[in-house]
Amino acid sequence: MKKNKAIEIRYLEKTDIGKKRKVNQDAVLARKAGETALFVVADGMGGHSHGEYASSEIVSACKRYWEQEVSPKGDKSFSVLLQEVEQVLQEASNKIYVQYNRAAICGSTVVVLLLAEGCYGVLSVGDSHIYTYCERELSLLTTDDIWDNLSVTREQYTEEEIKYHVNRGRLVGAMGIGETVSLHVQTGRFAKKQKFMLCSDGLYKYCDDAYLKRTLKQLKSERSMMKVAKRYMEHAYRQGANDNISFILVDVF
Repeated sequence: MKKNKAIEIRYLEKTDIGKKRKVNQDAVLARKAGETALFVVADGMGGHSHGEYASSEIVSACKRYWEQEVSPKGDKSFSVLLQEVEQVLQEASNKIYVQYNRAAICGSTVVVLLLAEGCYGVLSVGDSHIYTYCERELSLLTTDDIWDNLSVTREQYTEEEIKYHVNRGRLVGAMGIGETVSLHVQTGRFAKKQKFMLCSDGLYKYCDDAYLKRTLKQLKSERSMMKVAKRYMEHAYRQGANDNISFILVDVF
């Protein structure tokens, strides 16, 4: 009987200050040990007090967790890892709230992708995204915590009214804006040749789904990942991107 070929994971991470911002409020983390991997994109809340503090704290907390609890041991199950990552995020959110929320709100969106034992876990709050491309289909694995999606909004306004409302797109959930944070958690099994992309709104607002689908399916080597990353940056800037841009490309093969 032939043994199943081991899963391989390759990735590319990118964060850029952009063309018009003076500070990069995004932070990213990518770590891999064998068939276990952890990816994080945090987008500090622009227009608020030092959003870069919040995003940096999230990534630093995840990095410490990886270095102390995951990489040296390598014997934890997917379910245990998922619970621990969620706890790390809860603690990071509380720390941001206690230390940085003074005269103004300090917070950050976050998307986290955990891969282990053939499973994926997605944790998120805010409006950063995780996409997956598998079997010729592009899927969004995250839900935006924005005013548009609130049940009360849907009950009181029509789609047309929401489209032109002053609150359209306003964040209603983020790390660090309260003592606790309500994280969206989704799990599933991944397949070989499946692709993932984590990104801040600085990218996806300037790349439609058709473009993302067309480019993600091209991820077949480290060289192709670099080409796709370059295309994303160039495309976003051509479309008028004026925010920080951050993303992580992940290819399972």
